[in-house]
Amino acid sequence: FTLQSGISHDYQRSKFNDSIPAYYYALSPESQNYHTDTAIFNSILEAYSYFNWDIKDRWTLSSGLRSNIPLNKQTHYLSSQLGLKYRINKNQSFLLSGGKYHNYSTPNYYSKKFVLLSSYQLALDYSFEYKNTSLTAAIYYKNEKGKQTNNLFFTVDDQSTFGIELFYERSFRKYFKLMFSNIFMNQISEINNASFKGEKDYNYFIKTSFNYNNPKLFSLTLAYLARPGDYYTSVTISIYDNLTKFYQPGFSHNINSSQYKAYNRIDISISRYFKFNKTALITFASLNNILNTKNESEVLYNSDYTETHFDNYELRTIYFGLAWQLNY
Repeated sequence: FTLQSGISHDYQRSKFNDSIPAYYYALSPESQNYHTDTAIFNSILEAYSYFNWDIKDRWTLSSGLRSNIPLNKQTHYLSSQLGLKYRINKNQSFLLSGGKYHNYSTPNYYSKKFVLLSSYQLALDYSFEYKNTSLTAAIYYKNEKGKQTNNLFFTVDDQSTFGIELFYERSFRKYFKLMFSNIFMNQISEINNASFKGEKDYNYFIKTSFNYNNPKLFSLTLAYLARPGDYYTSVTISIYDNLTKFYQPGFSHNINSSQYKAYNRIDISISRYFKFNKTALITFASLNNILNTKNESEVLYNSDYTETHFDNYELRTIYFGLAWQLNY
């Protein structure tokens, strides 16, 4: 039986010194803008208690509570969690866990304030391990509340995510290891009392890797990642504004109705460890996005919004280097 209690204090301060366009669509150097110099802070004082209890050989119960001590007219909240683990045998186990959690949003360009957020979470995990094989499966649900502002146009008031995840790993022939995982994620966002598909709504999210690790020779990893493209809200119309001499965009009323192309990426990395008497040399190199795939990250428009272009995540990138280690 383990019990832990304490008090924590987290002080956060953010300072913004910005030149902001008076009209979000008029972004030339000559366009009208205004200056802001804003400093905000947040002081979070919390008391917490956590315990873990091994009940005989098969059961483990864990629980925790965390309550804030309101400062500067803050809202009081109580976070809690509960977990119950059951071991079928030495190779298999189930874990049922859930809780309600709170935290403050991170201020950004679009929302210069600390906003209290909360979430309900529930998960069921299954774990299997036998010799050189590991298998994990999980099903989970998460509901987030609070105004999450990530851009200029939309604020998410409520978001629900349901997911299923499968992870498999196997070691063989002493130096080789194969890993595979896949995630299904259904996400729904609520904006202005209407429900829309979330940006991270994925029918699949595949991660797989093949590793060769021989200490006498080198370590080599080949990895592949694939998922559908994120969803976004496209511009459907534009109107010329005589005041600013710019076109003003009009967004689709069907939020997140457009989707970027599927994301695919292959990476390879290699490293070698050289040991001397009291020193060691580690050399490494990696080639990311081997096929130089153009994975779309952001939609861009021309001046009157009649043509679209896409900015991409990083293309083919090479990293290499070495580290000298002293062992005294």
